[in-house]
Amino acid sequence: MKDPRVHFETRTAFALDLRRRVDAYLSVEGREPAGFRAIQVKTLVLFVWLAGGIALGLRQTMLPVILLGGLLAGLAMAGLGMSVQHDGGHRAYSRNPKINLAAASVLDFLGASSHVWHYKHGVAHHTYPNMEGADEDIELRPIARM
Repeated sequence: MKDPRVHFETRTAFALDLRRRVDAYLSVEGREPAGFRAIQVKTLVLFVWLAGGIALGLRQTMLPVILLGGLLAGLAMAGLGMSVQHDGGHRAYSRNPKINLAAASVLDFLGASSHVWHYKHGVAHHTYPNMEGADEDIELRPIARM
C-alpha cells in the first residue's frame, strides 16, 4: 500500500543534471538510450531458443530429453521476461511506444500479466523503492528475505 505522505519531486536540479550527464555519456560513447541492435538480436535468439526447447520436449519420448527441452524452454522464458519484457515495461526497449508495448506484452505471451507487472513494479516499486509498507517487491516473507 502506498503511503500518501511520501512524495518525491521529479524535476529537481539533481534529476535534471543526472539526465543531462547520462545523455552526454551516451552521446560520447555513441550509444542509443533505447532500441539498440543488441536487444533486438537477443530477442530473436531467445524466441528461437524457446521454440527449440518446446520442439525438443514435444517431439521426444525419452524422459531425460523431454526434461531437457522443458529446462531449455524455461530458461528462454526467464530470459524473455527479464530482458525483453522488462525493458519494454520500462519503455526502454525502443523509442517507439508501440514496440515498447509489444516487448512488454511478452509477459502476457508467457502467461503472466504485463498490466499487473506495470503497476506492481513500474509504479509501486519504482515510486517507493525498498520502503517498508510501500514497496511490495520487498514484502516476500516468508518465501524470501530481502
